[in-house]
Amino acid sequence: MRTRHPIKFKRIPPKKLQSIRADIVEVLSDAWGEFPEPVLDKHILHSHQIIIAKLADENIGFCALSKKTLRGIEFIYIEFLVVKPSFQGQGVGHLLMRKSLISFILRQWPKHWTINLLFITPNIQILKKVRKYAKLLYPNPWKQMQKNGAIAPADKETWEITKELIAKSENPKRKLDREALVLHGSYASAPWLIRNWLKDNDDELTTRFTEKYLAYGDMQDRELVVRAQISPLSLILAL
Repeated sequence: MRTRHPIKFKRIPPKKLQSIRADIVEVLSDAWGEFPEPVLDKHILHSHQIIIAKLADENIGFCALSKKTLRGIEFIYIEFLVVKPSFQGQGVGHLLMRKSLISFILRQWPKHWTINLLFITPNIQILKKVRKYAKLLYPNPWKQMQKNGAIAPADKETWEITKELIAKSENPKRKLDREALVLHGSYASAPWLIRNWLKDNDDELTTRFTEKYLAYGDMQDRELVVRAQISPLSLILAL
């Protein structure tokens, strides 16, 4: 639903995260339904930064970021990126993610030219947008897909980082494929969140990749663990 009001983004510092519990719960309830309180407390209200997107007086989405060290490498990890259904498909989520990353990088790593990023998503549209400014990206079907339609397995470092990430998660027993870093079983308790993220104008390569690895047509419980390297300048230029 488009409106003439501009979307505003408000950064919430760590010391004030508990004060926005009701706002976060309201967005989550609209987008995803009932949400477990322990996950809310551990992964959202104890993250290192939250930015809320507001349209007039309505909270329409938020992005929660944390810092993680995996295999001795520091990463920005996107804990949650949530947009209300009536505002999805308009680029709000990706804009929210970019603004959150820029804010976080400038405060935490102002002198770093390359930042390591990790996130988990079932949404191929997010991957398509991140590839435009990522220096390194896995999986990246637009560069890595072979003639047989497969993608080479993740390199050893990326594979070990991803395994450690899932092992330390709330659900460490989920199946993880090394090829394309496909994660299975995240939505077992919320199957209504599984959806087809393809758009009518997506190219053949994108469609083939999602058919093979995400199985949108069969509504499979799959998503991708994504590793990227980005620079603050590339993020700013992408706005």
